[in-house]
Amino acid sequence: MFRGENTTTETKTPLLEDVACLCSVYKRSFSETRRTEFLIFITPKIIADVAIRSFSFYRSHCHRALQFAVTIAPTLFLAERSMKFLGNVFLVGPMGVGKTTIGKVLAEQLDLQFFDSDREIETSTGADIPWIFDVEGESGFRARESKMIDQLSGKSNIVLATGGGAVLAEENRKYLSERGTVVYLQASIAQQAERTSKDKNRPLLKTDDPEKKIRELMELREPLYREIADIVIDTNKRNARSVSQEINKILQEQSE
Repeated sequence: MFRGENTTTETKTPLLEDVACLCSVYKRSFSETRRTEFLIFITPKIIADVAIRSFSFYRSHCHRALQFAVTIAPTLFLAERSMKFLGNVFLVGPMGVGKTTIGKVLAEQLDLQFFDSDREIETSTGADIPWIFDVEGESGFRARESKMIDQLSGKSNIVLATGGGAVLAEENRKYLSERGTVVYLQASIAQQAERTSKDKNRPLLKTDDPEKKIRELMELREPLYREIADIVIDTNKRNARSVSQEINKILQEQSE
């Protein structure tokens, strides 16, 4: 470390330096810079108590980081593998089971495109499902549904949520079973009734006893769901992410 110091020294001849024309001759100024060097010595000293506390803090946080890594690593690994999944996934099941919601989450996890056959029918016709039922009847709607499922199931690398009655037509069951992995999302009668109770977009449930109608529909449709199902998932009292993660895991295991 250095410190600089500037000094100015004047030399003059008495009396003569006051004469204006002679001052430059008999009066001189000299500037001088002095540089001084300083040495600083530092002696390290370990304070035992502080060192112990620092080590304990470091060890504790490393242990927590390791626990976090062990806990989350399988999830991250699954997510990374999910990106590599190729193929179609078709969701079937009764009304109110959550096929659309689960399908969107699953498509995001698998990095696939998502479609909902009912929404696609509404988009292509410009009318909602209840209106189609009113004007064309259920048979008219089912004809449109079969055409749409044929079109959508012919795509590659998609997740498709189908309508509750899509399995009624033999041709639909053939399209789905031959063109992808079929996942049957099942739910109890009570859960179906609860989830559809406030949904006005269910023309088949516009009766005095919706729960009775649900039972009748399940007696007819459940054997058909199981006929084409590659995977069966129970959705009772579960959220969409939990269900989609289970489907994701099974798909990865089957693709190995």
